[in-house]
Order: sequence, then C-alpha cells, then structure tokens
Amino acid sequence: MRRARISNGFAKVVEKYGKDFPEVGNIYTTKWDGFMARWNGDTGILQSSKNLAAEVSAALRSYGINLGIVADIKTEQAFEDAKLELKDYVEKRRIHIATEVGDRSRGLKNDIHEFSKDFTKYIEVQKQKIVVNAKQYQAQVDELNNQMLSTVPANFLTDVIVQRNTTQQKLDAALTNRKRMFDNQMALLAMQATLDIYKPDFDDICRKIHIFAIIWAFTTEQSTKMNVALGEGIKVLTSKKFQVKLKLLIAQIEPLKEGMQQYATQLTPPKASSNEE
Repeated sequence: MRRARISNGFAKVVEKYGKDFPEVGNIYTTKWDGFMARWNGDTGILQSSKNLAAEVSAALRSYGINLGIVADIKTEQAFEDAKLELKDYVEKRRIHIATEVGDRSRGLKNDIHEFSKDFTKYIEVQKQKIVVNAKQYQAQVDELNNQMLSTVPANFLTDVIVQRNTTQQKLDAALTNRKRMFDNQMALLAMQATLDIYKPDFDDICRKIHIFAIIWAFTTEQSTKMNVALGEGIKVLTSKKFQVKLKLLIAQIEPLKEGMQQYATQLTPPKASSNEE
C-alpha cells in the first residue's frame, strides 16, 4: 500500500545517484532513517497510534454503554451507579494518553517538513551548479569542434593526426561531462519527486493520528462534563437541556465508531529502514 513507500525510497536514490551527490547519502538519508526510527518499532509513533486506535475503539464502546446507562436511569441506585461508571471511565482514560501520541506525530510531521525545505534548498543549489558546469562543458564542446574543423595539414601528417586525436579525446571528455550534467539534472528531478511522494503519506497518517487523539479527548471531556452534571443530583435528569445533550451524544457514537474503524484499517506500517524494498 501507499504507506509502505515511506521508508524505502531514499536508499534507492542514494544507490543510483550517490556518486554525484554524496551529501544525499551522508546527510539526508541519515536524517531520514532517524525519522524512521521514531516512526517504527514497538515504541514508535505508528505502533503507538495503532494501540491508540484500538483503545479509542474500546473507549467508544464503554462511552456508549455509559451514556446508555445514564439514559436508562430509573432509580436513585442506578443514578449513583452511573456516576461511578463515568468517574471510572474518566480516571482510566486521561486526556494526556491521547495527546502525547498526537504531539509526537505532529512533531515528526514538522521535522519532516523542515527536512523537506532543507532538501529542496540543497537541490536548488545543485541545479544552479549543474547549469554553470553544463554551460562550461558546452563551451568546451563548441571550441573543440571548431578546433577539429580548423585543423589543416600545415605540418607533417603524423603531427596532424596526433593533434586531431588529442583534440578528439578532449572533445569526448567534454561530451561525456555534458551528458553527465544532463543525467544529474534528471537525478535531481527524481530525488525531488521521491520526497514529494512521501510527504503526503506522513501528512495523511499524522492527520489520522490527530483525529484519534481528538476523539479520545472528546469522549473523556464529555464523560467528565456528564459526571459534573450528575453531581447536581437526580433532578438533572428532568432537565430538557440535559436530555437534548444526552441524546445528541448518543447519536454521535456510531459515526465516531465507523470513522475510527476506517482510519484504523488504513494504518499500514512502513518498512523498518530506508534499505528495505
């Protein structure tokens, strides 16, 4: 799937173009693998987000059950039991559990955007160097072609042959260098395209992780508010405002569950390092 592309592209870029752009392997791939170390593994952001997705799904089920208990209160004992259930729910699902994962994912996303900006600047500098070098090699080609055309047998034939061979060797070298500049231009375009492919992957996944955190925080906050409201006593159940709020929260549960399921199934782990296929 698309997520599996995130970690394997830079090694291929270095393998193909590293000779002409050693900084890509020495600096940028090292940084990229650092990002992957934060992303993968048992304590990485991806695994944490998958754990969070599972916990949020479970939290939504408990949240729905608790709201159902509140809606079904008929006795004073049921009222007290509902308060205890809500209190227990909030204590087990502190908001910081979700916000920590969200903060880590946003931090990585921001770091990758900074990396992207830095890498783009590097590529632009290399492009400018290539343009300058390409012009120099083209000038050499033009000059050497003129020399080949202007070589006349004014001296001994052997001297002419040696001169033409020497000029031809220089011309071949200039042509080779000119072609290398063209190849390097193509390599820069490929590297930029590689990064442009991966950035949306991270943006999309980090956005989903942020949604997990929002849902977790929402259910915890609403449970807290519900418990505070119940603290006013059983008479709160007769409040029209309370009943409207309760019905609205109950109606939101299924859409939240469906959304969570869709987001969770889209989280596919990237490979462990930039060297894997």
